[in-house]
Amino acid sequence: MLKKYTRFLLLMVMGIGTAVSAPVGVEYFKVGTWGEFQVDAPKPHIVVFSTTDCSHCPGVIADIAKKIKDKKKKIYLSVVVMDGASQLEYLLSTPHYLLADRLFVFDGQSSAIRYGINPSWRGLTPYVALLSGKGEVKYSLGKLSHQQINMLGN
Repeated sequence: MLKKYTRFLLLMVMGIGTAVSAPVGVEYFKVGTWGEFQVDAPKPHIVVFSTTDCSHCPGVIADIAKKIKDKKKKIYLSVVVMDGASQLEYLLSTPHYLLADRLFVFDGQSSAIRYGINPSWRGLTPYVALLSGKGEVKYSLGKLSHQQINMLGN
């Protein structure tokens, strides 16, 4: 009960309200997960790849959550933490990770997982993948513009 109340307060303080459903647990993101995710995840979907020491990631995640909150069409948000496998409790108690619909951690060799997502990605974060309902995936580094998000919500 206390954890649910704490999550609610954290979301309210961040100005997101209860429109976003906080993740209930942490899922593992392995080498083959990206291919499955592109097929099975609800669309449109924004995936932010982050690390626990990324100084820009909290702001980018919060900005995306705020921009998609009031969209007429639901846009899902997932966060994948590349270095969080040994810090699951920390992840579930950190405000910006609670803004996601789903929360993942890398499980396996980081470079192999990154290569499976996008062979040209060298691990810089925040790395953002935008999955449209049409099967397209666009990648961006850093903060998203309103235009990028609006293209998903149409």
